[in-house]
Amino acid sequence: MLHVLPLHHIHGLVNAVLGALWAGAQILFRETFSPTQVWKEFAGRKVSVFYGVPTIYHQLADAWEGQELPTQRRWAEGAGQLRLAVSGSAALPARLWARWQNISNQALLERYGMTEIGMAISNPYRGERRAGTVGQPLPGMNVRIVTETGHDAPEGVQGEIWVQGASLFREYWNNPDASRAAFRDGYFLTGDVAEIQNGSVCIRGRSSVDILKSGGDKVSALEIEEVLREHPNIREVAVVGVPDSE
Repeated sequence: MLHVLPLHHIHGLVNAVLGALWAGAQILFRETFSPTQVWKEFAGRKVSVFYGVPTIYHQLADAWEGQELPTQRRWAEGAGQLRLAVSGSAALPARLWARWQNISNQALLERYGMTEIGMAISNPYRGERRAGTVGQPLPGMNVRIVTETGHDAPEGVQGEIWVQGASLFREYWNNPDASRAAFRDGYFLTGDVAEIQNGSVCIRGRSSVDILKSGGDKVSALEIEEVLREHPNIREVAVVGVPDSE
């Protein structure tokens, strides 16, 4: 497994490292992500599993498109021999899913989880993987899409993802107020907004406008604002997230 993810959350540490070690796999670590280096690793045909975030796949696609045709063919063949390529940590745009499949003939496996709950929803390892969705609840996980009125959202209506299952954490360390606010009726309130489309869960964003996603990481707009306010020439500031294809 080629490892290019940070080790400070579940994707890079639990799924990638612990999963590979549990399976007895070898891990090839790279301290920084370089699209060209990753493509060369794929072309060397020593890698069988790869985990990435949408930003990584976007940059890989850009790097591939910038090459001459012989290099494109060699790189694409290398990516095509992967047993499994996974995307997570942020919603994967359907257009990027199709773009990657066109390059590598690989159907990316997108799934959904977070540090507090482990993995909760996934497209299948064997079976149809649908672009633009994170699939269906994994065995042992109960998932609800709940509207602001507290009711289960019908198909096509957005609501917050609530999760219940054996892998849920018990509490936030030394933070009872946050722990109480995070649970309701035995479910953990993820703060992520989704809707059901044709039986599959589609991630639509965060319920809090102050939590932004950048490169698969959650970023606090409030913390960024506090840092900017320390500058003597800044009187007031507001940080907001804007859609970006990368």
